[in-house]
Amino acid sequence: MQPLFELMDTLEEPLVLMPMCQAIRGKYSSGELGARVTKILSKAYAIKEPEKAIPLLSNLVASADPGTAIEAKVGLIEVYLHKFRNFEKAKSLAGSYVATAGSKSKMGRLAHVKLGDIHLYQGDIQKAEEKYREAQQLAFKDMKDREVAVRQGAYGEAVGSYIRNNNFRIARAKLIQWEADFPISKITGDFILMNARYWEAIGDPRKALDNLQALLKINPITPYLPQIEYSMGNAYRDLGQNEKARAIYNKVIQEYPLNPVASDARAAMAGLR
Repeated sequence: MQPLFELMDTLEEPLVLMPMCQAIRGKYSSGELGARVTKILSKAYAIKEPEKAIPLLSNLVASADPGTAIEAKVGLIEVYLHKFRNFEKAKSLAGSYVATAGSKSKMGRLAHVKLGDIHLYQGDIQKAEEKYREAQQLAFKDMKDREVAVRQGAYGEAVGSYIRNNNFRIARAKLIQWEADFPISKITGDFILMNARYWEAIGDPRKALDNLQALLKINPITPYLPQIEYSMGNAYRDLGQNEKARAIYNKVIQEYPLNPVASDARAAMAGLR
């Protein structure tokens, strides 16, 4: 079983690995293999069965590995925010992480960002931006705008490359680091767009759609509008809402006929039933 898992695990796709991980966890609930399986299952359940993800993520929060613990804490907040729309629970978790980790730590900065996300999904754009700017001050308050732009661009290129090559675990780690270092990218929209691409790639259209809709709220004049609308069509398609998908694909084709996504939209629409 373990050699087969090692081979399959190179795919880095949680939904593909979920059946095997469920079987393995029944036999190996501890040790290195058990820990790896738990991490994969927590991601898969967060997509398909979020109520099952909560106890797994809660266990991972106590991990001795800082990266695993931080990803689990972020994951817990996101499950309550995106899957259950339980804003109070998400806010409570974020607040507790600020208190325990310290506001200037990586987790503290991420928790500040998530407080901004909660305001964003509640429709309070002004408070969301305030939280993002506060978090940015905790990160690199003295960094010049030009350096911020260059370093953000490097994050975007790296994450995009990891997603294209199906290196999803590294992509997720880079996204979390990007979010901690440059919360201001939530306002410009660069981070949110790349985050949506990650969720689409690993099979979570609900979360991808949430991110894309949030991006249009916080930056309605974004230059990425054709790509955003095309990706929204994909999300609706993957959620089984084909009429909404068809309407958006048609809009992309009509309004951006010279943009490369217009051809993608035509192909996608042809595949709809």
